[in-house]
Amino acid sequence: MGRPSKKSYAEVERVNLTDQLLQRVVAGQGLRRAAEDLDLPYTTANRWYHDALRKVYDDNADLREEVLGKELKTLDLLQRALWPAALRGHVRSVEVMLSVMDRRAKYLGLDAAVKHHVEVTRVDDALARVANIIDAEAAAAATPLLRVLPEAR
Repeated sequence: MGRPSKKSYAEVERVNLTDQLLQRVVAGQGLRRAAEDLDLPYTTANRWYHDALRKVYDDNADLREEVLGKELKTLDLLQRALWPAALRGHVRSVEVMLSVMDRRAKYLGLDAAVKHHVEVTRVDDALARVANIIDAEAAAAATPLLRVLPEAR
């Protein structure tokens, strides 16, 4: 049996470091501080951390639903708190409100569906308008002919 490849050593090291990173974050340490303590670049630690979370969510639908529910409740609270100031025209409140609404749409998958639907609707509407214009122009062009040539009716 041969020696393990460098890649497998690197993968084992990544798994070990990711595990240590997750343990530190779960214990309450910030991601940036955990990355520093493990001598990891923050961008690498951030990517590994989010990859690990994504795997946990992908593997556990109940957890994913629970986290989504909590996130949506947080957005509800933010929206409720910002609503009065946004209605008074406070610019920053309006901006944050729009961000909250955008985040909710992303969480619920509404933005992609609406965008696709709008594109299809726009094409259908445009085709209907073109057909109406053509019909109207054809009718307008035919009217003088019908007056001159009654047998064409």
